[in-house]
Amino acid sequence: MKRGGVPRCIIRDRPGCVNVLAVLIVECAIADHRCEQPGGTVTLRGHLDSLPKETQRAIRELSEDLGAGRTAKLQELFRGQGARSPLVAWAPGMQDLQNPLIEKFMEQCLELSDKNGLLRIDDFRLADFASMSDWMMVLAVEDEGRQFRYTHYGPAIREHFGRDMTGQTTLDFDNHISLFFTALYGAVSHRGIPVLSEHEPPAQVFVSSWRRLIVPLFDDVGHVVAFAAINVPMNELRAGLETIPDPVFVVDAEGIVRYANHEARELFPKAELASGRQDFEALTGVSLEETDPPIELLGRRCVLDSQELMLLDTMLVDMQLTISAALHREHAFYIIVLRLSPP
Repeated sequence: MKRGGVPRCIIRDRPGCVNVLAVLIVECAIADHRCEQPGGTVTLRGHLDSLPKETQRAIRELSEDLGAGRTAKLQELFRGQGARSPLVAWAPGMQDLQNPLIEKFMEQCLELSDKNGLLRIDDFRLADFASMSDWMMVLAVEDEGRQFRYTHYGPAIREHFGRDMTGQTTLDFDNHISLFFTALYGAVSHRGIPVLSEHEPPAQVFVSSWRRLIVPLFDDVGHVVAFAAINVPMNELRAGLETIPDPVFVVDAEGIVRYANHEARELFPKAELASGRQDFEALTGVSLEETDPPIELLGRRCVLDSQELMLLDTMLVDMQLTISAALHREHAFYIIVLRLSPP
């Protein structure tokens, strides 16, 4: 992994591009592989060979474009989902990382690399990365570099995403993200150099963007056989909620928990793995049916206070709830803070 001497490409917006990828996806809506036009969802399941030929070709072409720095298909893919265009930077320098955790990860990878700048799979151990491993992913290369399976999915990523991807592949994500990930890892496998990316996830994931550094891992003959990656959420609102000493939930208009801070996960352990998919009433016993939608609370700048009995560890506890609302990527969410009622 050399610091210099490698051409560097940063993906930027270029208006007026036609998305051939999106056209191909729309044309291949068959069997269990649900594909909808931009603005809907794209779900790719199973092995790559089980996908329609047009979809396989679309992934391959997107991967080739990413490797060569061509941006039109990627930009239109994300714009079709109402998301901003991702950033992709090949062979980034320290000045490009803009995150202390990612910088520390890169420094450790450089330290473990051989004299040619390559990080060998035999020299890679998660234990060498200490607490960074909570934010790391390790993927195995399968099917001659066409499929990528998670062998480690850091618990901190899992908490933010609300799903554990260990044992699954990049094709097992929903919507356009599966296309992007599969194509990007394919491009890294082909080029054999690190890449920095930042992308906006689907709106139901309570993260403004994910910033990641992907480092290829090589075997003894120089083939890419795996990847080590660090994946850090960029979200100022979420970071602030983690510092609050009270349990805080972010809940969408349908009553689904999209985020639970550390104190909330301690109080309700079931929220640990389900912070992106758990029903708030099922988790806490408190119904939001009579509460105005979050968009209305936001418009009126309204804060609601109530007292509720909650069952915690077989004990009924009198809790005070403060319910307000916040806007995240043009979607309104409840912000629910719990406190023990004064005696």
